Amino acid sequence: MSPGERLAEWVERHEGLREITGQNDVPLIQRHYADAKGLPWCAALLLIGIKELALPRPLGNLSRRGWRWHNRSVLAWWRNAQRAGTAMGPACEPSRGCLVFHGNRRGSDAGSGSGKGHIDIVTGYDRTTRQIFVIGGNVGNAVTRRVLIHPHRGVLGFGQVVPPIG
Repeated sequence: MSPGERLAEWVERHEGLREITGQNDVPLIQRHYADAKGLPWCAALLLIGIKELALPRPLGNLSRRGWRWHNRSVLAWWRNAQRAGTAMGPACEPSRGCLVFHGNRRGSDAGSGSGKGHIDIVTGYDRTTRQIFVIGGNVGNAVTRRVLIHPHRGVLGFGQVVPPIG
């Protein structure tokens, strides 16, 4: 099983995890991040999964001092993935375990206007119907499954959980 598939399975086990008051107050997130206010917990959820699964740290989105989210922006993670060669454009065919980076384009159903973007993980793809099955945190203040039609407006592209070796 690839690192991305392992992470998708981990996130699926957390489906339904919710904010208590709608103020980024998810106990799992708060245990790892003391100051969760304004934190894009969609990304924090994935980073916690990467840490708990002992996967290699993603390039460019973590502080050198540990697992503290330092730039508070999914869009910065996307830019770093592009520089690292782990990003794929929005037209590529996604597979289970790919990260889905959403921008702040008008009409996007995730990340609109936040200035931070949004990130999900692919749980499946149906070539016939062009449906992308995703799950992510901070969707309706919970870890939620959704279906996107490929290509989807607002998706910047897809990325690998960890860079390929070699």
